[in-house]
Amino acid sequence: MNRGLFVISAAVTAASFMLSNTSQAETVNTTADLQNNKKTVAYVYSRPMFEAMYRLGVEQDRKFGLKLDCKSQYTVKPFIMIVLSPIDFPDDKRHPIKGLWLSLPA
Repeated sequence: MNRGLFVISAAVTAASFMLSNTSQAETVNTTADLQNNKKTVAYVYSRPMFEAMYRLGVEQDRKFGLKLDCKSQYTVKPFIMIVLSPIDFPDDKRHPIKGLWLSLPA
């Protein structure tokens, strides 16, 4: 994973990308609470979220002139998530309706 992608991974917070799950409503108040909230964990660690980070990383690398000659594909590895403000994920919604988190490379 290149340095530009690390920067973008750290900058990605509450993104609005899809993952449909119909489990019960959840509120994650702290990072420690996250492990007990399966719907939120599934959303944050979903393929669409990783794809979003990948696209953001490639875009930012181009802006900063990094890895312009790279022929291999970037990879986005699992990351550590820190809850900055409570995440509210109602059972009838596809995306959290409020909350803020920070994604960091593992």
